[in-house]
Amino acid sequence: MTRSAAVCLGGLLLNQAAGQAGAALLARRIPDPALYGTLSLLLQILNAATLAVGLGLNNALVYDIATRRPGAGRSFAAARNGTLALAALPVALCLLVAPFVATAYREPGLATALRLGSLFLFAQAAMNAAGAAQAGLRRFGVQTGLMVAATTLAVAGRLAAVPLVLRGASLGWVAMAGTGGVAAVAGLGLALGARAIPRGPDRPGDWLTEVPRMLRYGWPLWAGNLLKAFQQPYLVLVAGAVSVTAAGYVANDVALIGWAFLVTWAFRMVAVPLIAAGGGPGERRARATLCFRLNHLALFPVVAALCLWPHQIVTAVYGARYAAAAPLLPLLALGVYGSSIGRLTTDTLAGSNQTRASLPIMLISSLPLLLAAPIALAHGTLWLGGLYCLGWLASGAYACLLLPRLGLGVHFRQAFVEPFLPTLCAAPLALWASRAGGALLPAAALIVFAALTFAVYQSDGWRPRDTLPAPAGTAAPSA
Repeated sequence: MTRSAAVCLGGLLLNQAAGQAGAALLARRIPDPALYGTLSLLLQILNAATLAVGLGLNNALVYDIATRRPGAGRSFAAARNGTLALAALPVALCLLVAPFVATAYREPGLATALRLGSLFLFAQAAMNAAGAAQAGLRRFGVQTGLMVAATTLAVAGRLAAVPLVLRGASLGWVAMAGTGGVAAVAGLGLALGARAIPRGPDRPGDWLTEVPRMLRYGWPLWAGNLLKAFQQPYLVLVAGAVSVTAAGYVANDVALIGWAFLVTWAFRMVAVPLIAAGGGPGERRARATLCFRLNHLALFPVVAALCLWPHQIVTAVYGARYAAAAPLLPLLALGVYGSSIGRLTTDTLAGSNQTRASLPIMLISSLPLLLAAPIALAHGTLWLGGLYCLGWLASGAYACLLLPRLGLGVHFRQAFVEPFLPTLCAAPLALWASRAGGALLPAAALIVFAALTFAVYQSDGWRPRDTLPAPAGTAAPSA
């Protein structure tokens, strides 16, 4: 598992770096904060629309391939064709609401921009299906490679379109730029998936019979993902009600917490197939504990850095004119930690074929922000961050209580306490070093952190030997 997670994390780091570099360059190349805020608002609206793609077909595809289900070829065809067909729904919705969005934000140009940008959703739908196929096959290097290529092409296209916007063209050209490149990468990923997944002697159209079954498995995960992933675009959309400039500030913070999100994302990519391949509740519990343990070992230092040095990070990435967004960053980072618990819990349940039990986790995380955001906004964007943090920490606490009730409770000390020790011991030294200067204290903090991290990583005697993940290339037992 460690090797697979490391491959995913490496690819996600490159992917996040490409996306972050694109956001930073956009912020620096667009001199008007209001114009940058409008662009951020548009991109977040499209991100929210992307969440409506697929309705869970891709989640079911990962499970079918990971458990070596007979007829996985039909599942692949159902996910590929169904996801592309269902992408028409959010595209149609964008076309329908475009004039109302422009009126609500008092930005007439948003209508045309949203119509143009919605075309990107078809390419993203194909990309989602391609990534799901590679995840089910546990080809995480291929999956992350496709992701990095798609993000790089999308970022390059958006940057190339900026001069058009500065000359008065619609922001929609920035939003849709790179669609062709993403579509080409998605086509390559789908072709690779089609070659690796065996197809039976099926007749054309047989894949349609798989769609209802796959939706029954996947829709709870899709609904939960909609609730949790919608929260970040929602922060930007609500901030935009104050001003488009505020939307740009909040969008910058949302982009920065992506560095913390990618840690959990890496482990989520391997969690479902790893846990689904477990031989029983005890083995699945141990494998889930391993996911939590390694995730927290990598996540804690990232969250600590975002909480301890928010002003320095925002200024370094986006420039001093966006430093006003820094106070919100620690609250969002703490929310990411809470979300990591809820997200890995949903993957543990998905790997055990108990997807419906994960819906309350996402409901709890979403309700404070969705219900109270308009009221909190009157007191400032910090209150928005507080609601985001509160919801995710509450859902994480509920997730910790839910797993034992379902017989999948993780080993608490190994999953939560021990991975926190390296950061707990090194953070005070790092904070002291940032204030005192010099090279000795940073070196000492790094040595302490590295030594303790290695010790925790090597300490796996708590796991029974028969729960160790199978080596790469070994056939996984069926769930």
